[in-house]
Amino acid sequence: MAFRCSRVVDAGLTFVTVMLACAALPPVATAQDLDLVNVTLIDGTGAAPRKGVTVTVRDGKIATLTGGAQASAVGVRRMDLGGRFLLPGLIDAHAHIESPAAALRALQSGVTAARVLGDTNLQAIGTRNLVRTGHVPGPELRVSPGHIRPRPGVAFFMVYPEFGDAINGELRGPDRIAAARECHAVAISARRRRAGSGLR
Repeated sequence: MAFRCSRVVDAGLTFVTVMLACAALPPVATAQDLDLVNVTLIDGTGAAPRKGVTVTVRDGKIATLTGGAQASAVGVRRMDLGGRFLLPGLIDAHAHIESPAAALRALQSGVTAARVLGDTNLQAIGTRNLVRTGHVPGPELRVSPGHIRPRPGVAFFMVYPEFGDAINGELRGPDRIAAARECHAVAISARRRRAGSGLR
């Protein structure tokens, strides 16, 4: 699905990645099998925290939540969290994540999905692509790649200098707006092709 300049795509919660509060653990690969034991679970429903929970992750997705320790599974990484807290990933519905460093900070603070509103010089699109291709860690990003409005802002003219005559005025008229949209679409398509045909 292509992202349009006039539309913000809502981010949905994928209950796949979890945040570990108070635990500095190495990143877990998306499709890894993992057993987390001795967890204090906050499930996000408003229920009281549940102690002594075992969370099994299979093929990168939470498979079961059970009380008490379960038997070890062959070939599955097992981690005893010593009662540390586990909760669903958070959604940031209004973010400006435009660099790998910002994506990492968001992930480390528990954000696993974010809606990025606005994009300076297509940096958010590039960051999203780096995350999706597995080159840098970060949340799933839904990016609104920029705004086309009468006064687009300096960043717009830096990417599209062909509209520079309007930098101190306004970008108006159906023909100019259509041209700006077309330039935006071409730039985003070029980013997608460079990043890999699997990206949307």
